[in-house]
Amino acid sequence: MQECPPNDPHRCAFYAYTEEGDHMGFHYDTSYYKDRRWTLLVGFKDDSSSRLLCHLHTKNPDREIEKLELKMTPGMLVLFNGDKVYHSVSPVKAGETRYVVSMQFVTSGEMNPFIRFISNMKDAVGYFGLRGVFGAGQRKPDAKAAR
Repeated sequence: MQECPPNDPHRCAFYAYTEEGDHMGFHYDTSYYKDRRWTLLVGFKDDSSSRLLCHLHTKNPDREIEKLELKMTPGMLVLFNGDKVYHSVSPVKAGETRYVVSMQFVTSGEMNPFIRFISNMKDAVGYFGLRGVFGAGQRKPDAKAAR
């Protein structure tokens, strides 16, 4: 296992849940690398009722789905193959905070360049929306303000 390549935006991220309703919906950490990608979560600070929610065996019809709820206490480590574990983070309530570091590791850093472009666009749209990526609806600078 090795760190994700330096140009991968998921290599290391700090997630701060500080406003009421901050959460992450259910998803897989879909990997476009030629082999496996592993997610490592590190609990940094958690003064919340929020939980890491994991559904195991969702892609295995021969197994019953197992549901886990984990409170990410400071120093807690959770390692999983995000392609296989359907997961989310439940919303924080007013006045609560939750801070988690996420790191990604791969067994191969190889990825087809076209697939890398698709992966980057998926992430950009997922994080910033279509308007944030393509600039649709952006205001032009006010002529008076530009003087």
